[in-house]
Amino acid sequence: MSKRVQNGSIAEAIFLKRSIQSGYKISIPFSHDVPYDFILDNDEEISKIQVKKAYNATERGKKVISCELRRVGNTGIKAFYENRDFDYLVAVHCESEAMWFIPMHCIKENRSGIRVSSKKWDKYKV
Repeated sequence: MSKRVQNGSIAEAIFLKRSIQSGYKISIPFSHDVPYDFILDNDEEISKIQVKKAYNATERGKKVISCELRRVGNTGIKAFYENRDFDYLVAVHCESEAMWFIPMHCIKENRSGIRVSSKKWDKYKV
């Protein structure tokens, strides 16, 4: 298993653990050709969830936590998500198990990545 796949699997496992502990119902798509990882049912709405590993980075000498917003296809080429590909991005920082539950409409202007540790995203941290 590649390190990229392993990191993504760890982030997904943390998301599953926290979601189940919170009482949500989770479904996993049978098909691997959908642009989301899970379906989350909170008894009020059903949402498509895309989980991404948030990682430690340095920007202009300052430590930050960032998250990629592109997907890697079967050919290894990175592609951008479309507006209706998922309802929520869940960025998971595996080291601290911090999670950001961000609506798609809030990130559609950010094409390649976001810095989830910035104050802009604080209200989405769960």
